[in-house]
Amino acid sequence: QWSYAGNTEGAPDFGDGGVSSCGSGSAHQQVASLTTMAGGVLTCELTTGNDEDTLMFARSHCGVVGPDAELACNDDADASDLGFESRIIYPVEAGDVSYIFVDSFDGYEGPYTLNCRLAE
Repeated sequence: QWSYAGNTEGAPDFGDGGVSSCGSGSAHQQVASLTTMAGGVLTCELTTGNDEDTLMFARSHCGVVGPDAELACNDDADASDLGFESRIIYPVEAGDVSYIFVDSFDGYEGPYTLNCRLAE
């Protein structure tokens, strides 16, 4: 399991680089990179602690805009357990690098926690 505590308050605007297939997001985004040591299915959850409307997506390449490099995207988790917060699930191989973009749908700026776990 991997966890990161971040904050989008005052974070940069990635412009078109911050647009995903599941929404355009806000003007304040962060990106984290994660390299998997084994193959399997990666699940990442983005929570704020106060049910903000988060948006999260992963790309295989950080500088590629558009769906060609998008691995997964989520505005609101499919299961009702996260409410408006986000969860992405996608397959990875050993050594894959994922760029996980942290954003919000409604312009939220503030603290968040990103938790990822790999199931082999």
